[in-house]
Amino acid sequence: MFQMDAAAAGGQNRRGKIGPRLVRSGRINSAISYKEILRLINTSRVVDIGILHIRGKLTQGDIVICGGIKIIGASTSAGRSGWIAAKELLSVTEGLFQFHDFTGVNIGSLDQALEVRIPAVIDSMPNLPDNFNDLNVRSSMHRIRAMNIEKMVEDRVAEQAVMSHVKREVQNFEDRSMQFRAIILWGSFVLLSLVTICLIKLHS
Repeated sequence: MFQMDAAAAGGQNRRGKIGPRLVRSGRINSAISYKEILRLINTSRVVDIGILHIRGKLTQGDIVICGGIKIIGASTSAGRSGWIAAKELLSVTEGLFQFHDFTGVNIGSLDQALEVRIPAVIDSMPNLPDNFNDLNVRSSMHRIRAMNIEKMVEDRVAEQAVMSHVKREVQNFEDRSMQFRAIILWGSFVLLSLVTICLIKLHS
């Protein structure tokens, strides 16, 4: 089933188990299937070295996933390898998949040190670029956008807090001013009343 070196196919891992362990399998029926499969692998992260075997009508091959975080290698039955192979396999829209635990097994030439992060692949699907370095650029742009949005939200919250504070201070000032004006008006009225009384007494 797996397209890999003989050493990997028949190797014995550090735990003393012979061959790989099937973790999950299923059917691929659309491009969306990969998002679900890769997201599950990325969130569970139960396998140190896993191989996702994909078998479609026209192509089949393996994608090596390290720690559920990144793709480090890939190959197809037609002899393609690296990101070209990974992109081809991740473009299969009808077929079967199996995800095996190859932790401790020598995977030979499938370890190609690609360093393609799973979240970046998920974000770009189904329009995967020809050059996997573009994934890093897109991922960086997404992070910058996310940071900008978070900054805008933080600024908006801070702005609202400042406005609320200013509004409370203005209201307090107006309340104090009204009390002060009331005292002045009342004092003026009392003073005017006293002056009036005095004038009446003088004329009487």
